[in-house]
Amino acid sequence: GPSLRISVLDRLHNEITLASNKIYLAFDETSWRPTCYSVTDVLVAQNNREQIAALELEKFFGDSVRREFPKSRDIAWVHEFGSADANSSETFSYDLVDGAWGGYSVIYIQLQIAFYMGIREIYLIGVDFSFDVPQPTGETSIHGAVLESSGEVNHFHPDYRKTGEKWTMPQLDGQRRAFTYAKAAFEEAGGT
Repeated sequence: GPSLRISVLDRLHNEITLASNKIYLAFDETSWRPTCYSVTDVLVAQNNREQIAALELEKFFGDSVRREFPKSRDIAWVHEFGSADANSSETFSYDLVDGAWGGYSVIYIQLQIAFYMGIREIYLIGVDFSFDVPQPTGETSIHGAVLESSGEVNHFHPDYRKTGEKWTMPQLDGQRRAFTYAKAAFEEAGGT
C-alpha cells in the first residue's frame, strides 16, 4: 500500500520476511530482499511474468498461476483450496503440504506459509486495506471483477500499475474475514 516506505525495508535485514506481487519495484532503492516471495493473482502473474520469473528469491506461488510459469523450476507450488468461507469448517490451513485457503489476498496464503514455517509473531506492513477503485471493465478473472488502471494511487511505487493495466477488484470483506481466521489461528497457537 501507499503507506509502505521503501527506506523502512532496510530495517528488516535480520528478519524473516514474506513479500509479494510487485515488491521488486523497491529493489533499486534498498539492499533488503524478502526471505520468500509469493504471487497468487492470475492478472499480476500475466502482467509481470518476465520480471517475476527473473527474481532470484525463494518462491511460493499459488497453483492458480502455474500456467504462467510452466517451465519454472524454482517455485514451490501451494495448492489453493479456494477461498476461506464463513460457512465452512475449514478456513485456515495448518499443514501447507495439503494446501492453503485463499482469502482474497496473497497475504492470506502467506500467513499460512508463515504458520507452517513455525512463525508465530507476525507484523503486516504496507497493508493499507483501502483502494481507490476505477469502474470495472465487465470482464472477470478467477479472482473476481477486472478493473483497468487509470494511474497508480493504491501502492508504494508510482509504477506499480501503469495506466491501462488490468487488475482484480479487491474483495475487502472477504479479506477481513480471512484475516480474522488467521488471527484466531495464530492466537490459538500462542502467537500474535
